[in-house]
Amino acid sequence: MIGGKTPYIFTETIEKSINQGAEALCLLLQELSPEYKTRETYKKIFDSAKGRPIYAANYIRNNSQTDLTDDILAKQLIEMAESGADLIDIRCDMFSPSGNEVTKNAFAVQKQKELISEIHDIGAEVLMSTHIFEYTSPEEVLEIALLQQERGVDIAKIVTVANSEKELDASLETILLLKKNLDIPFLHLCNGSHCRKHRLLGPFLGSCFYLCLENSKTQGPQPTIEEAKTMREKFRLLEENNE
Repeated sequence: MIGGKTPYIFTETIEKSINQGAEALCLLLQELSPEYKTRETYKKIFDSAKGRPIYAANYIRNNSQTDLTDDILAKQLIEMAESGADLIDIRCDMFSPSGNEVTKNAFAVQKQKELISEIHDIGAEVLMSTHIFEYTSPEEVLEIALLQQERGVDIAKIVTVANSEKELDASLETILLLKKNLDIPFLHLCNGSHCRKHRLLGPFLGSCFYLCLENSKTQGPQPTIEEAKTMREKFRLLEENNE
């Protein structure tokens, strides 16, 4: 996961991440200063990934232009897809913002489906994300993921919170529930005091990839690239030993 106000910060961190073994790049492009939000800049940043897949996000929360409407943000997402991004992140409450980042507003849902279709026509895939800043039961998470799936996205993403061992256990169970009931790949993540184990184990239970930070970024819930690759190697050796 990479963010920054200037293209240089992105390209510098992309180079570091590739050297550390990153296999794809998640770019938080909402952090770019307004003057850099152009097709030319997006392409320059994407080209620095040297062919690795680009996952592009453009969240209105923490956006460097907080007055932007969802329609303008959607236009920027289209430009990112046209500039070479492989995976575009659309919020599950886009066009009808809500506190839990889920909307069932029929007009907003139709606009989401049209945006998803347009991105697909360009040749990119779509991830739909919901960030909930409190513990959410496995059944509630599944309900949201099924809503996302029904809207035609390629990957469902739900982020919740685990602040106790009990909530952590339920969050790990959530991954198994999603794996059993979804027809598309998914990414289930947690924040909170007990999230680290969930983020490290998630891909071995069913989540489709890791979200990591460059190795010098050791604060926060996300594992570093080194931690994720080490965990993956440990599980690979364990599987080999059990064959």
